[in-house]
Amino acid sequence: MTIKGFMFSAFVPASCRVRHLIAYGALLVLVGCGSAADNKVDGAMGVTTSTSSRLDIQDPVARLELARMTYAHGDDIHAEVVVSNDTGAGLDFRSCGGQPYWGVLDGGPEGIRGTSAQLTCMGEPKQIPEGESRFSVRVPTTYTSCTRDAISPELQCTQNGSLPDLPPGDYSLRIEGAGQSLPIPAPEIITLE
Repeated sequence: MTIKGFMFSAFVPASCRVRHLIAYGALLVLVGCGSAADNKVDGAMGVTTSTSSRLDIQDPVARLELARMTYAHGDDIHAEVVVSNDTGAGLDFRSCGGQPYWGVLDGGPEGIRGTSAQLTCMGEPKQIPEGESRFSVRVPTTYTSCTRDAISPELQCTQNGSLPDLPPGDYSLRIEGAGQSLPIPAPEIITLE
C-alpha cells in the first residue's frame, strides 16, 4: 500500500493481517500477527487483533569476544561467546561438560583441520535462558593428538609426553555448539607467534 510516496507493505510480515481504517481524516493501519487462537475480534470496531505480540521475538544471535587477536603458540586462547536470546523460550543443548560451546582452530601453515570430541558425547539436557548469556571458551594452541611410539609416522609427543604446540601462523578460530537451536558466532582470524 502506498500513500503519498510511503510504502507500508514492506514493514508488515506476509503472515500478518492488515486492516485500514480512516478516522478523523488520518489513515490508521492495524496489524494483527499470530495464530488464529491468539486473535480476538473487537466488537466495537470489528477488527481482529492479537493478544500476544510476536513483533518483538527475534532469532537468537551469538558473537565472539576476544581480548586480543595475537597469542604466543602454546598459550591458551580465552574467548567468550555472548548469546542474545530474545526468542521467548530457552535454547536446548546437551554436552558432556555442560557447556554449550567449544572452540576449534583451523588453518595455519600446515592447513590443520581441528577436531572435537564434544560431538560424540551427550550429557544431561540443559537450556540457555532468555536474555543475554556469556560462556567462557578455552582453546588450546596445541595439536589435538600425538604418539609416543618412536617408529610411528604420526606426530610425536614432546619429551614429557605433552601435545606439541601448533606452529606460528594465522588460524581460524571457529566456535561449535552442542545443539541445533544454538546460534554460532562468525569465526575470527587469530595469529600465533
